[in-house]
Amino acid sequence: MAEPSRSDILARRRTVLVERSRRLRETLAMEGVRIGGQLGILDRGFAMARQFTRQPLLMAGVAAALLYLRPFRAMKWAARGALLFSVGRKLYSAFGSRPGARPEGREDPPTFI
Repeated sequence: MAEPSRSDILARRRTVLVERSRRLRETLAMEGVRIGGQLGILDRGFAMARQFTRQPLLMAGVAAALLYLRPFRAMKWAARGALLFSVGRKLYSAFGSRPGARPEGREDPPTFI
């Protein structure tokens, strides 16, 4: 049996490397989308915090509510509010818009190829 030529070995190695590169690009693209989604959540949180700090009356109202309710009660109410907000957001996305529709002005996250 004849030994494969150097060009055959290189062609086989190139094919293996091209396939490995394709798999790595796909993995990187999936990780990029996942991380982009998490960073989007952080961006929205920071935007909400900036909006909150730009409204001094709202901040004063929250501070007064904290003093009135005491910290322990305030934490209980904050947990309930967060739960209701989360449920409301999920219900709105389920019933309030078309499935799969992107909000206007938003585009799909980039894919890395």
